[in-house]
Amino acid sequence: MGTRDTQVTGWRGLGLTLQPSPALANGTVYVVDGDARLLALR
Repeated sequence: MGTRDTQVTGWRGLGLTLQPSPALANGTVYVVDGDARLLALR
């Protein structure tokens, strides 16, 4: 499965729940399937 590094908000697909968390200075932290990942939105 690949990761979509695009501007997505409340994106749900392929059984993966993407929940937007408080944005940081470097990017936005998204909780993917229980795993917190830092997606840098440039």
